[in-house]
Amino acid sequence: MPLTLFAWAAERAPAGIGAISNGMTVMFTALVAFGLFGERVGARRLTGLIIGFVGVIILATGRTAGVSVAPAALAGTAASLCYGIGINLVRRYLTPYPPAAIAAAALTTGAVLLAPLAVWNWPHHPLPSASWVSALLLGVVCTGFAFVLYYRLVARIGAPRTSTVTYLIPLFGVIWAWLLLGEPLTMTMAIAGALILAGVALSQQRARRA
Repeated sequence: MPLTLFAWAAERAPAGIGAISNGMTVMFTALVAFGLFGERVGARRLTGLIIGFVGVIILATGRTAGVSVAPAALAGTAASLCYGIGINLVRRYLTPYPPAAIAAAALTTGAVLLAPLAVWNWPHHPLPSASWVSALLLGVVCTGFAFVLYYRLVARIGAPRTSTVTYLIPLFGVIWAWLLLGEPLTMTMAIAGALILAGVALSQQRARRA
């Protein structure tokens, strides 16, 4: 689900929108840990969650070339919620297993579930070689290899601390989109990104003291 949601969002808005909304993963991880597994959420963390959600609302009000980015921002936020649920489930039920096995199982399951939709939506024209190379790099390096490292961190330092790596996604997502795709950094994106990261930082201060 999250991979599909991010791909759908990337087709309808600048890449920076998905990258910024991905920053919500940290807060969703804490929220799911509280709602499903009874971990404490203090006033500081709750304040951080509220600030982060305000950032998402501001992000959703932005427009690109006169078109609203709200659907893409909401899709990215929903994907982050999926990541927050997934990382908690991995931490509690799958840590005895090798990270490579967990990553392979997750991606293989996703591939099987999405195969019918992929066949149904397959392009009618031949795909250029650059598209195949991009898909291969995205699948093997940016997803497969990254998931192995991610799940290894979950087993070693826990779900909430591992999820903090998403602090870097908005920064690098916006920078690469600007350098490689020529996408502008709008004022709405800057304000929303600052609020989301501020909310995440505030919520994690409480987590470090606990």
